[in-house]
Amino acid sequence: MRREVARNTQGQALESNMPSKLKRHTLEEIKEGPALHAMEKIKRLRASIGRHGGDSVRDVRALRDGDDEAPRPAKVLVADPPWPFRDRLPGPGRGAVKHYNLLDMEALKAFSLPLVASDAWLFLWRVASMQREALDVAEAWGFTPKTELVWKKITKTGKRWFGMGHYLRAEHEVCLVCVRGQVKPALRNVRTMFEAPAGRHSAKPDAFYEIVEKLVPGGPYVELFARRQRPGWACLGDEAQGEGT
Repeated sequence: MRREVARNTQGQALESNMPSKLKRHTLEEIKEGPALHAMEKIKRLRASIGRHGGDSVRDVRALRDGDDEAPRPAKVLVADPPWPFRDRLPGPGRGAVKHYNLLDMEALKAFSLPLVASDAWLFLWRVASMQREALDVAEAWGFTPKTELVWKKITKTGKRWFGMGHYLRAEHEVCLVCVRGQVKPALRNVRTMFEAPAGRHSAKPDAFYEIVEKLVPGGPYVELFARRQRPGWACLGDEAQGEGT
C-alpha cells in the first residue's frame, strides 16, 4: 500500500511540472494502466522533448500507441525561408510579402530547428539579392555550404520562364547544398541543374524532392516553411496544405 501511494505521489509531482497539453494525455495513461508503467513512459517522453523540443502531444500519442522509441533525428533539412525582402512591387500578387509573413535576419538565424542528426544535409533556397544572408543562416544553423542546385523554370507548356527582377528577369532559383558532419551522396551522377515547371508562388516542384530523396534515401526528411505536404516527409509551416504523413 505504501509503495502504491509513493508511486502515485511521484506521478503527481511529474504531472505538476508538465505543460498543460501533456497533462491531458498523461493523466489518461495513468488511468489506463499501472501507475509505474505510465510514469516510466512519462520520464522517457520528457527526456525526448527536452532533447528536441518537438510536438509534445504528437509524442505522447506515439507512446500511448505503443511506440516507445524517441523520434529519429532528421538527416535532411529543406528550407525555403521567408527572406525579408525590401521590395514594394505594385499589384495584389507581386512580392513575397503579399503571399506570406516575412522574418528578419536575426529571427531566421535564431530559428529553432527540430532534432537534427550530427551527420546531416541542409538544402537551403536563397534569393539572388540576399546571397550573403543565406550563407549566414546556413552557418548559424551549423552547416557548411558545399555546392548548389539550380532549378531552371519552364512554363506548363515547356516554354522558358519569364519572371520578375529589378535588373534581370529571373528564370531560375538556387538552392544551397550544405552539410554537417560526415555525409556522402548515394549517387554521383546528379547534375547541378534540373528543369521543371513553375507552380504557385514559392512552391518547389516534385522534381526537386525526388533529387533529394535519391541523394539521401531513407531520410528522415524535414521541410521547414513548407507550402504543402509530401508523403514520407515532416512538412512544417503556416502555409503547408493537405494531409501529411
